[in-house]
Amino acid sequence: MALTKVQKAEKVQALAKELAGSTTAIVGTFAKLTVTQDFELRTVVRKAGGRYRVLKNKLAARASQGSQVEAALQGLKGVSSVAYTSGDPVELAKALSTWVKENAEFTFKLAIVDG
Repeated sequence: MALTKVQKAEKVQALAKELAGSTTAIVGTFAKLTVTQDFELRTVVRKAGGRYRVLKNKLAARASQGSQVEAALQGLKGVSSVAYTSGDPVELAKALSTWVKENAEFTFKLAIVDG
């Protein structure tokens, strides 16, 4: 189901608020994850003090404008998701890398740390 312009604007605003204080973003692809794996990933990211979102690439590019993680979310291609935090970037990176060792379906695209 396609999003209306109003729905897109609301999503961009909500994501922009969340990204405004974020200093670290780790972008990956989630294409082959099961629902259980996705739930586990979200839990791991939350425990590390971060947030995790599946992205529409163009909406993410708009929402990230002016934020410290803008460079990471511009020009994305394909299926993308992002884990981001304004807290300790090392804690988030360690949590993700540990989780990925057991779940090779998730692949990293890029990351930006401390802006």
